Amino acid sequence: MDSQPSATPALSHSEAARWLKQVGGRAFRNRREPNGPQGWVAVVALPSGAGRAAEMILGTGPSLAAATSAVRESWDRRWSQVAPRHD
Repeated sequence: MDSQPSATPALSHSEAARWLKQVGGRAFRNRREPNGPQGWVAVVALPSGAGRAAEMILGTGPSLAAATSAVRESWDRRWSQVAPRHD
C-alpha cells in the first residue's frame, strides 16, 4: 500500500453512487462480513484501448463511500497512465 496521502478526496455516499453510475461501476455488500472493514466492494472497468485489454479495478471499505473512494483513487491513477493525451 502507498504511504502517500490520497490525491482523490473522500466521497460522500451520494457522490459515490453518482460516480459509480457515471463510470458504469457497481457496488456490493460483502455477505461474509457486511459490517466489517471490507463490508463494501466497489467494481469498475477501465476501458480497453490502444492495444491494451480492459482492466477490472476493485476497492473495498466499511461503507459505500469508502469503497468507492478507494476504487476511484486506483481508477484516477490508472486513467492518468493510459488516457490519450490531447496536446
